Amino acid sequence: MYLVHISLKSLKKKACKSSVTVVDKLLKKHDFCRRQAFKTEAFQKNIPHRDEQFKNIERLKQEYHDTGNPVIRQFVQKKELIGNFYSKGKLYTQEIIPVHDHDFPSAKMVKSFLMDCMIYTVMLVI
Repeated sequence: MYLVHISLKSLKKKACKSSVTVVDKLLKKHDFCRRQAFKTEAFQKNIPHRDEQFKNIERLKQEYHDTGNPVIRQFVQKKELIGNFYSKGKLYTQEIIPVHDHDFPSAKMVKSFLMDCMIYTVMLVI
């Protein structure tokens, strides 16, 4: 099995008649179906201090809420992880695509920058 990318335009140039229906039938005939990644593989079994950061963020957020201060969340850049990580979207395959159950950044991870913008969400306590 080879991974190829052929558009309908290029098939028409080669005098091959094709359509979405024909391609769907061929994929189905060869047991391909549209799938999404399935989070089954444990990234790490025992991560030390795993919940500390989340508990600290929640504690700080609650402190600010209690004093009437706004909470500002900042998402600097949307990054897509490259590797065995979950990604939205579907592709045609014959098997389930197992990926890590959590997407923790690590030194060996490569990131692809999709956007270069900042998004601010302000939550005011009334």
